[in-house]
Amino acid sequence: MLIRNCESLMKKPVIVFLTSVIISIPVVYFIFPLAHPYYALKNLITEQEISLLSDSLMSELNINTEDLNKYINLYSNSDLLRQTQIESGIENSNKQIQEGMWGYTWRVRYGDMESRIIIEGQDTSKSIPDFLDELRVDFDQDGKLIYINLTLKDDAQIKFVRGFEAKKIAEDFVRKHLNYYNIEFDSIGIGSENNPEAGRVNISSGDAGTQQDNNRSMGRNNTDYKFNFEGVNSFTGNTVKISVSVKGDIINELSIDEKIPDQFKGRSYFPPIIELIISAVFIIMIIVSAYKRLRAYEIGFRNAIVIGILASLGLMIEILVETQGIFRWELIFGLVLGPLFLGFAIIIIWAISEANGREVWNIKFIEFDLLANGYINHSRIGSSIFYGVSFGLFLLAGWLLCTALLDTFMGISINFSGNDNNDSILIGSFDPFFQLGRDLYRTVFKTALLLGFAFSYLKMRISGQKTVIILTALLWALVNQGYYNPYWLSVIVEFFFGLAFIYIFINYGLFTSLISIFSFSYLIVAVSYFFIGNPDYDTAQIYFLLIGAAVLSFAAVSMYTKDRLQDYYSITPVFAKNITERQRLQGEIQAAKKIQESFLPLSNPDIQGLDIAAKCLPALEVGGDYYDFIKHDDTHLSVIIGDVAGKGTKAAFFMTLTKGFFKALARKISSPAKILCDINELFYENVGRGSFISMIYGQFNLADRTFTYARAGHNPVIHVKDKGKSVNFLQPDGIALGMEKGILFARTIKEEKMPIFSGDLFVFYTDGFTEAMNSRKEQYGEENIMKIVENNYSKSSSELMSEIFSTVLKFIGKEKQYDDMTIVIVKIE
Repeated sequence: MLIRNCESLMKKPVIVFLTSVIISIPVVYFIFPLAHPYYALKNLITEQEISLLSDSLMSELNINTEDLNKYINLYSNSDLLRQTQIESGIENSNKQIQEGMWGYTWRVRYGDMESRIIIEGQDTSKSIPDFLDELRVDFDQDGKLIYINLTLKDDAQIKFVRGFEAKKIAEDFVRKHLNYYNIEFDSIGIGSENNPEAGRVNISSGDAGTQQDNNRSMGRNNTDYKFNFEGVNSFTGNTVKISVSVKGDIINELSIDEKIPDQFKGRSYFPPIIELIISAVFIIMIIVSAYKRLRAYEIGFRNAIVIGILASLGLMIEILVETQGIFRWELIFGLVLGPLFLGFAIIIIWAISEANGREVWNIKFIEFDLLANGYINHSRIGSSIFYGVSFGLFLLAGWLLCTALLDTFMGISINFSGNDNNDSILIGSFDPFFQLGRDLYRTVFKTALLLGFAFSYLKMRISGQKTVIILTALLWALVNQGYYNPYWLSVIVEFFFGLAFIYIFINYGLFTSLISIFSFSYLIVAVSYFFIGNPDYDTAQIYFLLIGAAVLSFAAVSMYTKDRLQDYYSITPVFAKNITERQRLQGEIQAAKKIQESFLPLSNPDIQGLDIAAKCLPALEVGGDYYDFIKHDDTHLSVIIGDVAGKGTKAAFFMTLTKGFFKALARKISSPAKILCDINELFYENVGRGSFISMIYGQFNLADRTFTYARAGHNPVIHVKDKGKSVNFLQPDGIALGMEKGILFARTIKEEKMPIFSGDLFVFYTDGFTEAMNSRKEQYGEENIMKIVENNYSKSSSELMSEIFSTVLKFIGKEKQYDDMTIVIVKIE
C-alpha cells in the first residue's frame, strides 16, 4: 500500500512540493529558535555599523583610513560556542549570545597597497607598504572590541614614551573599550629592563643596553610595552586574559584569550589516519576504474565537462562574494588556479562516476542527457527539481527535529563553518549567492563521489542490495564531516541522511538526488536570513526568495510544456550505448552458461563398486566441455567426456547438439566405437565445416569386470593399477568428431577392452587442465596431471579431484582461466 501511494505521489510533484512546504515551514518556525545556532544572531549589528565602529576606532588611534578598502567578514568563536552549547544547550547558548556573550566575530581587514594609511602627526610621506605590515580589528556580534593588530614595521617613525605613560595609555583604552570584563587595575604595575616581570607588564626593547629616557622618538628600535590584564566572563565563568601592546603612543595590538576548558577546545574529527586511508582507497579505485573505462571506450566527458564548469563557477562565486568584489591582484591565482584544479578534479570524478552508474542503472541519468542535448524544459527536469526541493525541505525539518531532540537529551554542539574559525559563516546581503556557489561545487563533489561512484562501484561487486546501501551510507557518514560534535554522533546522523539520499537516488534518479543534497545544504543556512534582525539579511531574504522563485518557476514551466522528446535512448551518449551493448552480450553469455550447466548431470550415479567424482569449472566465457553418465543397470555404466573446439555460444550450441545425439544413440549398450561413428555422421551432417569435437566414450561392466572404450581425438585417460605401482595413458587411435564424413573416421577409430580390478583408477579430463597457463605463459601439461594422480592415488575420487583442481588453479595464480576444466574420476572398489 505504501509503495502504491509513493508511486501515486511521484506523478504529482507539485503536490509533493506543497505538502513539504506545509509541513516544513511550521517545523522550521517553531524549532529553529531551539535548535539552530544562528538564532543567536538575532538583532545582529549590521556590516555598515561595524564599518563605522572600525573607522571611529582608527580615528581614535590617530590612523587615517579614509581611502583604504575594508574587508568585513563574520566568523564563529567555535570553542566558546562548543562550551556553552554543551553545558547549557543550544537554546540557552543562543540567549547568552543575544545578551552580550562573545559568540561571533566581525573581522575588519584594511588593505589596498595603493592607498595611504597615515598616522596623524607623523611623516605624511609614509604609506602602508613603508609603515604597516597589517591592519586588522575585530568586534563581537554586538560591536564590542575584541582584537586589534596594527603591525608596524621596524623602521616606522614612532614617538617615544616612558613606561608610566604607556601604562596610562593602555589602562585608559581598556577602561573605555573592555569594561564589560570587570577588570581590576590596581594590581597593574610597570616593569623595567632589569625586572621585566614586575606586576603584569613586560617591556621589550630592540636595544641591548639599559633603557634611558632620551630623545629616541625618531629612532629605529622603538620600545614595546605589553600590559596583561585579567578579567572574568560573567556568562561562562572562564578567566579572560587581555593583552595590550603599546608602541610609542600607539595601541598597536590588543587580544583577548579566554581560558576555555580543554575538553571544549577543537572539534573531534575522524582519526586522520583512517580519513587518509579512505581517501587513498577512493583515489586508487577511481584510477583503476578510469584505466579500465578508457581501454574499453566506456567513458564520456560531455556531461562531466559541463558539471566541472558549473562547479568551477560555484567556487569563483564563493571567492568573489567573500572578498566582497574588491579586486586584488593576489586573487587572480585563487580565481583561476583554484577553479581550474577543482573543475579538472570534478570532470574526472564525474566521468568515472557516470560510467559506473550507467553500468548499473542507465535510467538514473536521463535528466543529464536531456540537459546535455538542449531539452532543458522537459517535464522530467521540472519534476526532478520539484521533488529535489521537496526532499530538501523534508530533510531540513527532520534535521531540526533531530537536533532539538539530541540537544534535549544529551550535550551536543553544532558547527556550520566546517573548519572552526577558518570559514566565513555569513556574508551579508549577498550571502545567498555565497552559499549558492559554495554548496554548488560541494554538492556536485558529494553526489559524484558517493552516489555516482561509490554506490555504483559497490553495486557491481556485491550482490545484496541491502549490504550495498548500508556500506554506501557508512561511507557517506565517514566522508562527510557533518555538523555535530562529538564526531561519533555526527557519523550516526549522517549515516541516516546518507540512507535518505540513497533512497532518493534509487527511486528518483541522480539529478533529483543532486537537487535534494543541494537544497538541504543551502536551506540549512538560508533559513537563518528570516530570523536575523539585520537590514543586510532583509536584502538576503529578497535575493533568496528571488532565486527560489526563479528555480521553481522554471520547473513549473518545464513540467507543463509539451515534451519534444520521448525516445530517451536516442540521446544516450555513445559510451553508454557501448556499455549497454557489452551488457547485452554478457547477458547472452550468462544465459548460454546456464544452458550449458543445465545439460550437465545434476549428480553422480550411485553404483555399488564404483567411487565416482565429476566436476566442470567453466571459464569466464561459455565453453563446450561436456560430460555425462548413462546408468544402464546396476552393473553397467557409460561415461562420456568431450570438448567442442572454440568457445562462446557457438561452442555451447554444438555441445548441446552432441548431448542430444549421445542420449539418443547410447540408451542401449552398444560398441563405444560404433556409437562414436554414429555421432560423427550426425554431427558432420548438421554442423558446418571447420567445427569439431573431441570425445572419449567408455563403458564399465561390473558383471564381467571389464572396461571398453574408444577415443575420438581427445586427451588420453589416466589409468592407475596394481595399487598405484603402474600409471599410464590410455590413448587408442581416433580423430575428432566432425572432421570427416565417416569413412576415414570409422577406419581410424580403435576400440579397446581391458579387465578391471579392485583399486583401479580412471581419470577422464579435458585440455583445460593441461593447457592452463601461468604468468610466464607456461602450460601445466599432461605429465604434471599424471604426477598428481600418482601421488594421491590412495585418496577417494572426490579428494583426488579437489587436489587436482587446487594444484592447477594455484599454478595459474592470478592469470585468466581461458578454457573450461572438466574432469571425471572413476575408482573401482
